[in-house]
Amino acid sequence: MNMDGIIAQWVERIKGKLDELLPKKLTEEEFRLAIHPLLAAFCDEYGARAEIVDEHTMAIGRANSAFNRAVIEYLRPGYLNINFDRAADSAIGLFLGYLHRLAGDEKSGIRRLAGALFDGRMLLGTAPGGDR
Repeated sequence: MNMDGIIAQWVERIKGKLDELLPKKLTEEEFRLAIHPLLAAFCDEYGARAEIVDEHTMAIGRANSAFNRAVIEYLRPGYLNINFDRAADSAIGLFLGYLHRLAGDEKSGIRRLAGALFDGRMLLGTAPGGDR
């Protein structure tokens, strides 16, 4: 099976899990602990590894020309909203600060990191290769 097919299967698996979890009004930690094993299994099949670092899932390995780390920060389900209120803006700012610190610690540069804030309903991401 090609990579697009593998990704499509994992999207369906993760969506099924989200459909099961979101009505339960989970905390951020409960959400992270439920979703991380799925992302870790996807990364394993994809040829990378996923580990929880500082309460984020970090995908490591299988570097390509765009980035060599993908970081997902989990937020309480339903935390993000389409209006980008002050709480969402604050979460985005804190996450970007984390990515910059990680880039500095690893001396890899921010251009080699991809990041996403995920609350089960919305996914906000950074673009690999960007300066922010």
